[in-house]
Amino acid sequence: MKYTVKPDLSITFSDENGNVANYPDYNTHTMTKFNNKAQAEQYAESIMGSVKLFVAPVKEIILSPIALKMLFTSQERVALKKSTDEIVKDMLEMVNDPRLRLVTMSHITDMINYLETTGLIGEGRAAEILAG
Repeated sequence: MKYTVKPDLSITFSDENGNVANYPDYNTHTMTKFNNKAQAEQYAESIMGSVKLFVAPVKEIILSPIALKMLFTSQERVALKKSTDEIVKDMLEMVNDPRLRLVTMSHITDMINYLETTGLIGEGRAAEILAG
């Protein structure tokens, strides 16, 4: 477990897996309780052993191929169709396969993120699409 004191003197705790907890009650207290970063760090050190992170299970998003396509804008769908990128072609071939009935978002995360890195979809769009 580690902590970070932010510039507003709020405290964020994270575990070895990168799970993060921003405790609102700590954030509320920070504005009146701490006068400086050293005080916030001292407080974080004193409670760190008692902080427990509870990670809620992630709900899997499952869509039909057409519902997946509808998450893209018209301009994005046209750009994907016109793309000469072999990875994009492969993704479209799979999504357009008539045997495909359902798409599990966790299985296509890398592909959607790839579309953003290539500029075929705008910055921040991968996260929006993957959120369903």
